[in-house]
Amino acid sequence: MDIGFKPKAEILPTHTPALFDAAVARAAELLRAGELVALPTETVYGLAANALNARAVSRIFEAKGRPAQNPVIVHVASTEMARRCVTDWPTLADRLAEAWWPGPLTLVLPRSGKIPDIVHSGGHPGLWPSPRGAKREFVRPDFADERAACAGKSRGQNPFDTRWRTIANRH
Repeated sequence: MDIGFKPKAEILPTHTPALFDAAVARAAELLRAGELVALPTETVYGLAANALNARAVSRIFEAKGRPAQNPVIVHVASTEMARRCVTDWPTLADRLAEAWWPGPLTLVLPRSGKIPDIVHSGGHPGLWPSPRGAKREFVRPDFADERAACAGKSRGQNPFDTRWRTIANRH
């Protein structure tokens, strides 16, 4: 099966602070160039791309065999970064982010024009800050253009189904 790109792998050591910083810098460079990066999440490894680059995000769908109707989550480093990804940031979003970020809450809000259609699959993007670990380094404010859209192995179901979109649109 031809998935449209030739995978290449660089495995970067991260066992010292200096090596970790070098790995983060290399991953950010690859994300800026439109490449995919595999990186650790809180539970498994995820595949990341620059969420502002439609072609890069489409490569996640290609590599994972992910259905086009399954959106990917946009990872953000801060509330300020999240605000730049949406057209409307209601007071409720501030209250929820203050109470739950970083943590187990994904906010689904109307996207800004910066977020390509492929990211949100016809709905609104899910915004989530990684609470800890290496992945958070890839969406730091100094890597503001490297908002990572991560996707686990596709299971053919949409995590943001119509019920959640309806709830998001009411608030």
